[in-house]
Amino acid sequence: MELFLDFVFWLGFFINIVILYLFFKSKEKGYHKKILFVIFLIVLCTLLSFYAILHEHLLLFYSTFIVQDGAAILIGPLLLLYVKSIFLSSKSLLRKNAKYFVVPFIYFTFFTIPYFISMYTDEYLFEYLRICDDFISVINAYSVICCFISLYILNRIQHVILHYHSNTDSVDLGWIKKLLIGVLTIIGVDLLFTLGELFWGELSWNSFFLISIGIVFLLGYLGYHGLAQSRVLLPMFLFEYHFPKETQKKTETFISKKEGIRSKYDKSEMKDLGVLLKNLIEKEELFLEPDLSLGYLAELLSTSDKKISTLLNQHMNISFYNYINGYRVKEVMRKLNDPTYDNITLLAIAYECGFNSKTSFNRIFRNMVGISPSEFKKQAFLKNKKDQ
Repeated sequence: MELFLDFVFWLGFFINIVILYLFFKSKEKGYHKKILFVIFLIVLCTLLSFYAILHEHLLLFYSTFIVQDGAAILIGPLLLLYVKSIFLSSKSLLRKNAKYFVVPFIYFTFFTIPYFISMYTDEYLFEYLRICDDFISVINAYSVICCFISLYILNRIQHVILHYHSNTDSVDLGWIKKLLIGVLTIIGVDLLFTLGELFWGELSWNSFFLISIGIVFLLGYLGYHGLAQSRVLLPMFLFEYHFPKETQKKTETFISKKEGIRSKYDKSEMKDLGVLLKNLIEKEELFLEPDLSLGYLAELLSTSDKKISTLLNQHMNISFYNYINGYRVKEVMRKLNDPTYDNITLLAIAYECGFNSKTSFNRIFRNMVGISPSEFKKQAFLKNKKDQ
C-alpha cells in the first residue's frame, strides 16, 4: 500500500509542478488564471504534507502544515471566486467577495496557527483546542456551502449565455461543474471519516490517503481545462440584471412586462427592428455561421446588443440561442426533405446548417421537433421514396 501511495504522491507532484509552470509561462494573465495558480499551490502543499505524514518527515510536515490544515476550508471560497472571475470584472472582485473568506480567516487565526504552535511545543498552550479538537474538521463543511453557491451561479450563467451566443459549445462550463462535484466528493469523504472517528474512534483507513488519490485524479482534469479556460465575454447589461449584487449598478432590463419591468423602447420601434433582423438573417443566411453572436448582429444592424435582447426577450419571448437555432433546425429539415441530400450524412448536414457539434445538434433538434434527427431523416427518406 505504501508503494502505491508513493506512486500516487509522486504522480501528483509531477502533474502539479508541470501545471504551475504552464500557468506561470502562460501569455494570458487573467485574474481567473491567478486564482487557479493559488489553488494549485495549496494543492501542492497539501500533497507534500500528506506525503510527510506517510513517511514521518517532521520538517516537511511542519513547513506545509499551516496551508494543508486550512486547505479544505479555503478551497471552496477560492473556487467560488474563480467561477465569478470567469464572467465578472476583476477590478473589485476580491473586495466584493471578501465576506466568503471571513470564516477561513477565523479558522486560520484561532485554530490553525494555535494548533501549529501547540504541536511544535508538544503541549496544549490553548485550552480551547483540547475541547474543540474533535469537532474542528467538521467546519470544512463551509467549503461545501461555497461549492453549492458556485454551482448555483454556473446554472444562472448558462442561462445568461443563451441570450448572447447561438452556440454554447465554445463556452461549455460543464467541466467546472464536474470539478465542483469532485471537490464536494472529496470533502464529503473527509467529513464522513471525521464523523466516523467521533462516534467509533480512530478508523483503520485514514481519510487523507483516499483524499490524496482523489486530488491527484482531479489535478489532471482541472489542469487541462483550467489552462484552456478563457473569460466568457458577455455584455454588462446581462450581468446587471442577472447579478445586480455583483455589478452594483441599476439599469433598465429587457424582461417582459409580465414580470413588471418596463422597456424604454416602444412597440413600433421594436416591430421595425424585428423586420430588419428577420430580413438580415434570412437574406444573408447568418444562421449558418456557427459562432454567430448577438453582438455581431448588433454591429450589422448598427444598433445595440441590448436593444436586440429587448426585442427577442420582451417582444418575441425567445432567447437569442433558440431564435437562431430555430432557423438552423428548419434548414436541416428542409435539406432532409430534399432527395438530393439522401446520401449526405446527418452530421454533415448539421455542420452545413450552423451546428458545430453532434451532441448539441441532436439535443436541440429533439427539443424543437419532438423526435431525433435520425428518426426525422428516416421518415423523410420514406416519404421521398413514396413520392417518387
